[in-house]
Amino acid sequence: MKNIKYKIEFFDDWHTGSGLTSGADIDALVIKDKNNLPFIPGKTMKGLIKEAVDAIMQFQKPENTKSYLSTFGAKSDKEKENQMSESFFTNAVLSEELSCSIVSNKLQEFLFRDISST
Repeated sequence: MKNIKYKIEFFDDWHTGSGLTSGADIDALVIKDKNNLPFIPGKTMKGLIKEAVDAIMQFQKPENTKSYLSTFGAKSDKEKENQMSESFFTNAVLSEELSCSIVSNKLQEFLFRDISST
């Protein structure tokens, strides 16, 4: 198994919603860990990378799809019902140094803001 580390850099507001609210606030709650720090779930990361690979695979020869299927699982239930994924994505979290600094200085509330839209 090969481990790949990646770095995510945001240049503007970002929001990974929990989908745990209802009504007007649907998907308005940001996913946070036990220290009220935001993170991106591994499942979301895998989905984003899979989507990018899907776009690239449209231009590949059919014989190149075997590696894709083993990495991400079946493209759809109709193609390979029991094809399991060999990849595993952990949550994307803030660095330990940054997390400790934010928590020790109680700065979590400054990471978020409410934006209203209609």
